[in-house]
Amino acid sequence: MKKYLKSFILVGFFVSGLFAYNDPYVCSLQNLFNQDSCKSDLVPQDDYNCLALPNIRVNGEPVCVVYY
Repeated sequence: MKKYLKSFILVGFFVSGLFAYNDPYVCSLQNLFNQDSCKSDLVPQDDYNCLALPNIRVNGEPVCVVYY
C-alpha cells in the first residue's frame, strides 16, 4: 500500500509540473478543467505554422517565436 501511495504522489507531482509551464496547448488543456485558469503568453498562428506573441505585429504580420 505504501508503494502505491508513493507512486500516486510522484505521478501527481509530475502532472502538476506539467501545468506549471505556460504553453498554449497545456493552457487549453488546463482550461478544460478550470475555465480561464491559464492565460497563455503565446498564441497559435495556423497561417504561419508558429506560436506568436499576442497583440504584437510588425507590418501587420505576427511575431513568431516558436515554429511547429
